[in-house]
Amino acid sequence: MWKSEMRDLFVCKVLWLPVQFRKNKSDKINASTWEGMHLEVGAYVRCFIDMSLYNNFDEETDVDVLWKKVDIMFEKKNVVNRVSVLQKIMRLRYQDDSSIVEHLNAFQGLINQYTSLEVPLADEVLALLLLGTLPDSSETLVVTLGNVIPEGKHYP
Repeated sequence: MWKSEMRDLFVCKVLWLPVQFRKNKSDKINASTWEGMHLEVGAYVRCFIDMSLYNNFDEETDVDVLWKKVDIMFEKKNVVNRVSVLQKIMRLRYQDDSSIVEHLNAFQGLINQYTSLEVPLADEVLALLLLGTLPDSSETLVVTLGNVIPEGKHYP
């Protein structure tokens, strides 16, 4: 989620170009502006990381190197991270007194994290996972939805 939030910040601050194109400067931007944009990206990354990680980014001014470090530190696509996110999805439960929109946003955020780890999820699996987050009081809904699809048939 952190990387997505940083991307959004860079887009809002018109700093996404150095992240997106890294070393390939547009002809429309002069060299000093391009260098300044790289410095700003680095400054923002350092402002929004935990202090325990600061030393990994403290001197970096090259956005290409900086963003690769972000990938290495925050997007490790290993089994441990995949299991961790999948466990969060499986533990997510909707509370009857909370907002369904907040629940769906939390669910989608976890799904986005999981798919960013390069593990695709079929639509049927997504639907089953979402239904699995509903409380026991939603059993009628789950059964009704289960009866909509004939036995042995799968979602398109």
